[in-house]
Amino acid sequence: MASISKFNTAFLSMPNELTVAAANFNIDFSLMKVEAPKEFHGVRDALSKSRRHAAEEGQPHVTARRLGALFEAIVPPIPHLIQAYGNRVSAISSRTTTKSQKFPTSEIFAAHAGPDATSIWAAATSGRGALAVHLLACMLARIWKGPEAISLWVELVERRKEEIHNNYNNYNATETAAIMAAQQIFGREQLAAWDLSARSWLQTADSDRNLQQTQLMLIVNNVKMPVNTKEDPYQSVLEAWTLAMRAMELRCKECPNEYKTVLVDESKSVDLHDELLNGSVITISAHGADGSREGVFWSLPLGRMRYYSPPVIAERRLASDTSRISMDEFWMVILGIFVSQWKAVCPGPEKCCKIIQLLADRVDLSAPSLAWLKFLTAAARRYTDARDVQQRQFAKLLGLGMRWCTSFLNDLDHQPPPLFGLGNFLVS
Repeated sequence: MASISKFNTAFLSMPNELTVAAANFNIDFSLMKVEAPKEFHGVRDALSKSRRHAAEEGQPHVTARRLGALFEAIVPPIPHLIQAYGNRVSAISSRTTTKSQKFPTSEIFAAHAGPDATSIWAAATSGRGALAVHLLACMLARIWKGPEAISLWVELVERRKEEIHNNYNNYNATETAAIMAAQQIFGREQLAAWDLSARSWLQTADSDRNLQQTQLMLIVNNVKMPVNTKEDPYQSVLEAWTLAMRAMELRCKECPNEYKTVLVDESKSVDLHDELLNGSVITISAHGADGSREGVFWSLPLGRMRYYSPPVIAERRLASDTSRISMDEFWMVILGIFVSQWKAVCPGPEKCCKIIQLLADRVDLSAPSLAWLKFLTAAARRYTDARDVQQRQFAKLLGLGMRWCTSFLNDLDHQPPPLFGLGNFLVS
């Protein structure tokens, strides 16, 4: 294993013939495995047999190995970040597995039980560069839709290959693994599967760290800044990726004095209940903020979205109302739609929720025809009982339904009477 590692990290400054021979070496280097950091062993133990096999021997491992080799030379040193990330994903995987074991799983779905951390274990067994590329996949999946993220991946791979070839042709020292990776073909399906696995993991992590994720999104709502202002997708993504890794490496290394300090008009203390951020002071600059938008936004020309067409300008933003919501949160939006139709007779959301609860207490909610009222009542109770962070999140979801989803349940020209029609009595 040590000899393989030395081979992959060797630098080439040889005659062309010898370099080409090395690049075409008759071994599929993407099938080579490295010893995963011990912090990631919890992920390994939580994977189903089929997912672990795919991560170690299948296409996910091949993708991780090739992408890691392709981009490793531009990955900054992040040993503390990798260690902290390994501990975090192992803990999440362990908790998620414990929860899933409470529900019986038939043999048909046994291969898909537990967390989908395939891309994480594939990266962990493929080296430092692959783990960094997995973090890039999570970053892109967080803000961009699937087809857009795949378009960015295609461009990143093509541009990085071109960069490696130019370095080689200019007789610059180039890593053997990078040259070999640049010879490989990365299909859109392969990159799509890599992106999909990262998205699956984000859903698992968000569900496990629901409180922290909700707090973070509420904070992000007030940032109102672009990721960066670069117009070249390749340069923009690489800058955002490497800067994020450097910042988190300093945080994990506990070097707060190395952070750039920016004066702001207002300072707020927020406890995220996260052991990784205990005692941290993170300052966000207001320079370049756009007051007309919420959250963090990113605008890029996507040149690989369609064949034979000019680049498509796409913009996405990261905020609480752009993230995935649970079914309970969806019913909070539905509750907001009902409340929006009762403004004339009900002065506020709290009173509307109390009316719904009073009505539910006087009817038989077990009747199949009243299942909708049962779910609506549960949402009303959650809204009135919520406190602190959860209350702010529910208020935003309720407002989303009241402002932007009023035509979701019915046409605006044919609204049902307020209070389920209980205020309309026929008098003979």
